[in-house]
Amino acid sequence: MPAAVHSPIFTKFISICVISLRTLLTSCYNLPMVSVGKTVCLLLFSAFMFLLGSNTSFGREASITIHKHLQLLTLRLPDFSEKKYRVCLGASSLGPKTKVGDRKTPEGVYYVCCKNMDTKYHRFLGVSYPGPADAQAALERGDISRSVYEKVRYSARIREAPPWNTALGGWIGIHGYPDKGFQRLWMPILHPKPDNWTDGCIALWDSEIETVFNAVQIGTPVVILP
Repeated sequence: MPAAVHSPIFTKFISICVISLRTLLTSCYNLPMVSVGKTVCLLLFSAFMFLLGSNTSFGREASITIHKHLQLLTLRLPDFSEKKYRVCLGASSLGPKTKVGDRKTPEGVYYVCCKNMDTKYHRFLGVSYPGPADAQAALERGDISRSVYEKVRYSARIREAPPWNTALGGWIGIHGYPDKGFQRLWMPILHPKPDNWTDGCIALWDSEIETVFNAVQIGTPVVILP
């Protein structure tokens, strides 16, 4: 008679149940039986929800992390898989962006604030720079007014694009290449990419920005690290 074969999902569920019951026995042995029964039900329900969550993308979203010193963009997908791309950053890549025209890529916690397919850069994902932290620092330096500071904070609260016409600069995004001839000529030679050349944005090859563009939505977190 052939041995029973259990699916990986069933095995995982049984393992979680065993761990939950072991936790119950070692920490709740002196509870009344009614409390124990409720705790068992809660632990089993939690195990089931963990199992469900580990095999679906319900309630999760993609995210983007950029490490400037590595010139690396990591796209994390709802199924926990990752895609990594070498990127080009602002020509003055050291330090965070603080003002218009400094050609620096921001550093901080942002989100995708707009998506544009009608652009010379093939695809454009707006990044919500300046954020509240950038505005706070600029206000303390005397670079912006209290009114601009409040507008930036309000934009962050409702998850829309912040004002991009201030002393802090703006129109920072993740995009493709403007010169298709350059890309066709140099992509095989310079792969993965040339040196930093943007005015502060994050640039990928067109095929790469298509993947990132399709995977994210307005509000997707974007973390830019030094």
